[in-house]
Amino acid sequence: LLPALGKAIGLLFEGEFAEAGKVATDAVGKVALGVEDITDKVSAGIDAINELGAEAVAAANQAAAIEKILQGVEDAERDLSIQRSKQNKELATARLLMEDDTASFESRIEALKKVSDSEEALANKELKLAKIKAKAIGDRNKLTDASDEALAKEAAAIVRVNELEEQSILRKRKVVKSIESLNNQKTASEKEATKAVEDGLKATAQAEKEALDNKIKLAEEGINAEQDAKKLLALKTIEDQKELNAELERIEMERTQKMIDSKKSFQLSTTDLEIKA
Repeated sequence: LLPALGKAIGLLFEGEFAEAGKVATDAVGKVALGVEDITDKVSAGIDAINELGAEAVAAANQAAAIEKILQGVEDAERDLSIQRSKQNKELATARLLMEDDTASFESRIEALKKVSDSEEALANKELKLAKIKAKAIGDRNKLTDASDEALAKEAAAIVRVNELEEQSILRKRKVVKSIESLNNQKTASEKEATKAVEDGLKATAQAEKEALDNKIKLAEEGINAEQDAKKLLALKTIEDQKELNAELERIEMERTQKMIDSKKSFQLSTTDLEIKA
């Protein structure tokens, strides 16, 4: 002890006050505690404590930040619930229009897209919040020795994210299928309407043709009756065979001409009219 104290005094005279204190303290520590270089060991311990303290402060700050994030998510989820209730009210008319079979397909498809876009916008917000929540819970669990309950909450948060992503996929697929269905119905309806128009036109044309045929038939019957009467009169009044033949030929030519004139009055081509003798 004495040599060490002497060394310390020597250092004091040389102006090495810090080193002198260290030598003296180490000497006392060795005698009293049986520990060599006690000042170095204590100093190293203080540094370690300071380092642990800094880590603890950082962890505390991080934990506080995570709690703020989770509180923000909770607040946002409440706001989202209110937004969804308002959205449901605003989209009620559009949803009814989607199912209205009497509405046009264009308006139903437009209503479907409006509902889909609004729902998808809120669903994306909900998914974003769920991801933030899952990450924050996971980060919080990493700061401490997480309990089973804490780990279960983290797992539930991750499951919720997966469920929301699955719902998003199914919802988009449903919208696509619904639009395809409406377009198919529209196409089928248009084809049916076109066929109905075509059938109507055919029916009208057929009715007009039958009416025209009836008129032509009546006209032909009138012409034939008239010409047959003339033939009969000629047969009764003309005794000369040559003169009779000439008259009968004239009557037939007259019949033909009247048939042609009748056809012209109905605006038919000569090939449309079958002339009967």
